[in-house]
Amino acid sequence: MRLSEIHPIFYHARIEQKRLFRAITDFTKRNQFAKTRDLTTTFPFTCKKHQSLLRRKLGNSDPQLQENKITNLKIATSKIDGVIIRPGETFSFWKLVGRTTKSKGYIEGMQLKMGEVKTGIGGGICQLANLLYWMALHTPLVVVERHHHSFDPFPDSGRTLPFGSGASVFL
Repeated sequence: MRLSEIHPIFYHARIEQKRLFRAITDFTKRNQFAKTRDLTTTFPFTCKKHQSLLRRKLGNSDPQLQENKITNLKIATSKIDGVIIRPGETFSFWKLVGRTTKSKGYIEGMQLKMGEVKTGIGGGICQLANLLYWMALHTPLVVVERHHHSFDPFPDSGRTLPFGSGASVFL
């Protein structure tokens, strides 16, 4: 058993430790992250298209969480829209989106946390991470870090992508 599984205080301490280590690592690469935005240029081609349902029945979950997810996705999408990844730069979901907080307008949505389906501020934005990962796989870009969900809480027969081909996000 991991120390973080014994008591919640250890779990939260480990999360803060990982955040600190990530911040130190990112600080050394601060000039390498994509951050230039261009919302005026229309590009003449499409790299990859994919559609994902925003609303669907997910077990016994509250349908309001689906609506909240859509709100959270709109906020997160606005942070990455128009970002240009130049040669030598790294696209960082969290450098652009940042922590999902109430003060930024994020609301309660569905999250996978410690092997369970729970609610939390910013829940549902993994759907955006899934889309970005899927799109990156169809480009010459190199994925340098990606984490998949640890379990499939909503197996459904209408799945268009196999489980494990998505991406989870946690900050």
